[in-house]
Amino acid sequence: MIEQLNGTHETVHHLSRTHLKLYMNDECEHYPPHWHTDMEVLCPTEGTYCVICEGTTYHLDTGDILFIDGGAIHDLPASLGKRIIFQISWAPVLDIVGIQTVLNRIHPCFLVTSTTLPMAYPQVYQDLLDICSLYQENFLTSEASIYAKSVEMLSLIDRNLQQLREEASPSASRSHLHRHNEEMQAVCSYIREHCAEDISLEQAASLAGFSRFYFARLFRSYTDMSFHQYLISKRISVAEELLVETRLTITEIAMQAGFSNNAAFCKAFRQARGTSPTMFRKLYNDTNMSSVPLYRKE
Repeated sequence: MIEQLNGTHETVHHLSRTHLKLYMNDECEHYPPHWHTDMEVLCPTEGTYCVICEGTTYHLDTGDILFIDGGAIHDLPASLGKRIIFQISWAPVLDIVGIQTVLNRIHPCFLVTSTTLPMAYPQVYQDLLDICSLYQENFLTSEASIYAKSVEMLSLIDRNLQQLREEASPSASRSHLHRHNEEMQAVCSYIREHCAEDISLEQAASLAGFSRFYFARLFRSYTDMSFHQYLISKRISVAEELLVETRLTITEIAMQAGFSNNAAFCKAFRQARGTSPTMFRKLYNDTNMSSVPLYRKE
């Protein structure tokens, strides 16, 4: 069930005092195109499920797991059956090295099955079942344990993807990402910390010790995004924080987040989030946190 939808933006009502929401959904109801800042994990437990994400249709069989990254517009046609719907905000753990990189790699979504990721699938599926149990128990440390399981799922997916890519790549190019992993992590950390500054591709390449052209190719391989796209995504994240936590004007936020002018900021924000900065702030301020039991019929 979508509890609060404004345009295409859904405000997720997390379990009280957490950054999570999980429920078993058995409604044969159409959820129109929408997006939210949380990652959404869908897994049919009975029957099949159809998901349209960023224009691509995915047909999920029982046990298949679809990870939908925050910001991705997705449409859920009405389907019979039951499915797990798990929503998680990655904001509390984004400072952990590698989390954002993995999220970039699976954006806008990624389907995990026994065929697409045979080595990772059994453990990813078990982790999701464990998350369901932890959510239902609702102990003091349940949220921490759920985040640990969620990070493990991302790590398993990323490692298996890397293995598959290496198997499909010539031996001469398979190891270049591993060789330069430390440099790429350092550059990504630098961009996160200094994204509001005027950082150029040439500066980032120099920081890593590479030529501009080699760095651009390496960076895209490492993040599945261009340098410019990655920089803008970090600036959007900074802007979101300022929209939520301050009373600065939109123009002031644009400047503090590193955008050259208000028009450029509003255009980039709408492209990334599907709504204007002003509406994003209003939607957040109008949100009331609420508790959602695990097996409540939605």
